[in-house]
Amino acid sequence: MTEQEKIDFYKQDITGAPMVEHLSFRCTKRLAIFLKTLALTEGRECSAIIRRLVTTAAIEEGYNINGY
Repeated sequence: MTEQEKIDFYKQDITGAPMVEHLSFRCTKRLAIFLKTLALTEGRECSAIIRRLVTTAAIEEGYNINGY
């Protein structure tokens, strides 16, 4: 994902559908460190990084961000 695509995602994340669901998941320590480091590098909250990565993967699996 390019830097511009990341910026566009975060803009849409703020103005898109309301975030009313909370999900938790377990991950390896290595993955947690990677996610936290990426968040620090991008100047974002870790949850925003996770949403971007999960959304990107979900789109590849057939998820439609504009509907169900």
